[in-house]
Amino acid sequence: MPSRTRRQTRQARAHQIKELSPRLPPEIWREVFQYLSEEPKKWLASVSTICKTINPEVEAVLYRSVVIKKCVRVGAPFCRSVVRRPHRAVAVRELDIQVHGFASLVDPLTRALKVVTNLKTLTLIGDEPLLCILLDVPFQLQKLNLGCEESYTPDFVEDILARQPTIRELGLYFRMRTYGFLLCGNKTPAEKEDKFTLSRTDILPHLRILNVMVNFFPLSRITHAYNVTHLSFGKAHRDDVAHALQLFGGQLVALKITRCIDASCTDAYFWPTSVFSSTHRLPRLQYLEIQDDSEFDVDLYPVDITIPPKETFPSIKSFMWLPSVHKDVMDYLDHPDSDSDEDEDEDSPSLASYASALFKTWPTLENFALCDFFELGPRWLEAPGQPPEPGESIGVRDKTGVVSRGFKRDENGGIVGPVEMEYAQEGWRRYTSS
Repeated sequence: MPSRTRRQTRQARAHQIKELSPRLPPEIWREVFQYLSEEPKKWLASVSTICKTINPEVEAVLYRSVVIKKCVRVGAPFCRSVVRRPHRAVAVRELDIQVHGFASLVDPLTRALKVVTNLKTLTLIGDEPLLCILLDVPFQLQKLNLGCEESYTPDFVEDILARQPTIRELGLYFRMRTYGFLLCGNKTPAEKEDKFTLSRTDILPHLRILNVMVNFFPLSRITHAYNVTHLSFGKAHRDDVAHALQLFGGQLVALKITRCIDASCTDAYFWPTSVFSSTHRLPRLQYLEIQDDSEFDVDLYPVDITIPPKETFPSIKSFMWLPSVHKDVMDYLDHPDSDSDEDEDEDSPSLASYASALFKTWPTLENFALCDFFELGPRWLEAPGQPPEPGESIGVRDKTGVVSRGFKRDENGGIVGPVEMEYAQEGWRRYTSS
């Protein structure tokens, strides 16, 4: 019997390995790598070089979500890679591009966006030439965050939105000029006033979630309510709240307000419900979140509690407050009688009295949570499940440093609290009505 050649021996061994190796379907490999995608992407990129068989499945995970921020060295190679390898292009579902002043990226990105046909989520914040690309793309988005680094809003933004009728979530981050100044706290003289408005009624038929920073894009520039049920707007003053509630109030299910607290605010503005008036009506609202954004040298102190009547929130279920006040003020609210005279104890405002007033005024309210970012000591990091020591606040710290505590209504209609509560980030966006 003739001896085997080296080539025959290698083929025989490869056949044996092939017979003994489990042949997993591509979908299983992709699930495995998706599970491992929480690891650093450099590690996952190394895995893609191990075997040609699993390379497409690894790259499907690597290219699913791509971030390009202020770096042409990342943007241009990405554009070339998806153009050259179609399986990478069809894997892209989320793309986050935030660049400024890179004209050389326009052509590569134009070619790349022609082939990422399965793209569903896009963040594009850059110069006007980059935004122009969106006037002719093959994909239909579900989520779009759009903004311009330049100090005006391009007049073709509504044309972009008209070409994306499937959008359900929209974020607007334009730096608008008005009254001769740039609306972002920077008093730079403007060449002309930005008069852009979002007013076309034939666009965004499926829009449900809207996120706006009003110091960049004033809500007054939106004149049509569309079908928005979930709204978040930041850097808001009273007039911003009034316009938003007048325009969207009748249809909102979830609302987040980041209210601006500056030197013009008085102590009457301390409690979060002070942004509303008794004439506001939000008949469908079930989730309310108010986050405070205070200037560095502005401190408000609690005064008489004022809460809008039940007619304002007839369906409210969850209310969350993220205050921005000095730690001493929060300690006082947790324990108002610790440093006060006996004659003042009964009238001292506190979190407990505020929660009691909320539950009494709003009969549908199920829970009220308060979250802050102040350090409560290492015990919160080491053993968050242990009962608090006498004099300590009750709370749960999550990985971002947020401490949450609150009150809830029990089955008999009574109020329980303060108790540990969990803070769900982006809860306003994910809230579903019941």
